[in-house]
Amino acid sequence: HHSFSAINTYASICSLQYRFRYVDRLPKERVGAALVFGIAMNDALRQTDVDLAKGRTPNEGKACEVLQASIESAYARRDLPVVSTHAETSLGLIEKGRNLIHHYLEVLPNDEVPVDLPLRFEIPLFTEDGEALPRPLVGEVDRWVKDAAGQIGIVDWKTSASRWSPEKLAKDDQATTYLMGGPSVLGKKPAFFRYDLLLKTKEPK
Repeated sequence: HHSFSAINTYASICSLQYRFRYVDRLPKERVGAALVFGIAMNDALRQTDVDLAKGRTPNEGKACEVLQASIESAYARRDLPVVSTHAETSLGLIEKGRNLIHHYLEVLPNDEVPVDLPLRFEIPLFTEDGEALPRPLVGEVDRWVKDAAGQIGIVDWKTSASRWSPEKLAKDDQATTYLMGGPSVLGKKPAFFRYDLLLKTKEPK
């Protein structure tokens, strides 16, 4: 199958990197601290959704435990060292993550609830002539939510060191991809798509 990450790597990042990763399937030699942190935050925020889906107040302590376990597991791997251009340590990332989780729970809309729908979707891809390609597009959303008006949409978590520019948003195709895949799960077009961007600044935003 194809994924948004694979298509984006080929079209927007580096075609050679695409070949190494998706065609030759060469093993990774290292992993960036930003990716480790992003995965850990996703794991932690999904833990808060487990509580919300059951009508409970999110357990911040449990979410922080999930975050810490994910980061420590990544840093413990000797076969895949974590590298950082900012000399970030596991302890530093854990502290930063705890602050972001606390901020996220403070600003989380109280009129939205997570919806128990499959996160994974699969849709066919076609050529310009309408011929179906042999491999489908597969993706996974972060969360489905229902707002106060009963509208169901997709929310995607992102962590970043700075705010995204309008130009970056205009060129971003992930939202389009997820809105294309949404009907295969929901049965109709999602009412909305939103990025919840968590800023890794000194004062979490």
